[in-house]
Amino acid sequence: MSSKVSVENKAIFVHVPKNAGRSVGRALRQAGYRNPGYGSVDHDFDMTWQAGECRRLLADVGQELWDESFKFAFVRNPWDRLVSGWQFTRQREKHQLTFDEFVRELPSLDRSQDPDALERAISTHWHAMPQTDHLLIDGQMAVDFVGHVESLNDDWKSIADRIGCDADLPRVNTSDRGDYRDYYSDDLRAIVDERFRVDATTFGYKF
Repeated sequence: MSSKVSVENKAIFVHVPKNAGRSVGRALRQAGYRNPGYGSVDHDFDMTWQAGECRRLLADVGQELWDESFKFAFVRNPWDRLVSGWQFTRQREKHQLTFDEFVRELPSLDRSQDPDALERAISTHWHAMPQTDHLLIDGQMAVDFVGHVESLNDDWKSIADRIGCDADLPRVNTSDRGDYRDYYSDDLRAIVDERFRVDATTFGYKF
């Protein structure tokens, strides 16, 4: 779990999966930030995780601290992020889907299935959700600063200066999988263009 909270500093890091969260989370942990009180999404069979990370954090910390805090997150090119989410969940044996299958049909979230299978399906869906699902509340951006993975170090410096954190970002969860564009046929790109259009529009990304 990489979202982090500091009551003392009045700052909250909203971790959007597959967006350098482990690196940012470790730096903040060194600075005394704590994990939120909720557990892993994998065991949330009531599907409250579908409301997104901002709503999970708001419910955990309460409206007063949420309103008082500087809230920040990182986003990423959505086509690149989806490839990363597929690779990450597949390597951790959450599924054995090809990228084509991952784009077209994620595993069922039917709560009558075996709990282990349901946990794997939840993790897979969590890593494939649009970034705006995590960061918008009632259609409005719920964080004060949105950094970009593509400019991670510069944006982290701006955040670190704002919150008074002198920890450097460690490199974690890196992979060498080549250019994300190589994973897309024209058909798959059209599907993802539609599914993540709001991310591309909101955060200024193109394929």
